Amino acid sequence: MSVHEQKSPRRTGRQAATAANGAVANSREDADVAQQAAAQAEARAADHQVKVALAAYFIAEGRGFVPGHELEDWLAAEAEIDKVEAPSVLGSIRMTPPGSAS
Repeated sequence: MSVHEQKSPRRTGRQAATAANGAVANSREDADVAQQAAAQAEARAADHQVKVALAAYFIAEGRGFVPGHELEDWLAAEAEIDKVEAPSVLGSIRMTPPGSAS
C-alpha cells in the first residue's frame, strides 16, 4: 500500500461521525413524517365518523326517528358517504407503471 492509498484514521472517524449524524437526522425525519401521517389519518377518520353520523341522523329524520333502525341507518349512511368520497380518493391516486421514474 502506498502512502497515497493510506487513509487517515482521523478523516475516517470524521466521515463515520458525519454518516452517523446523517442517519440520526434521517431517523428523526422519518419519525416526524410517520407522526404527521398518523395524525392526518386520525383526523380523516374522525371527519369520516362525523359525516357518517350526520348522514345517519338525516336518514333517521326522514323516517320520523322510528326506533329500531339505528344500525340500518348507520350502515346506509356509511355506504352513502363511501360512495361520495370514493371518487375523490381514487382521483388522488396517481397510477405509475412499474419501473418508471416519478
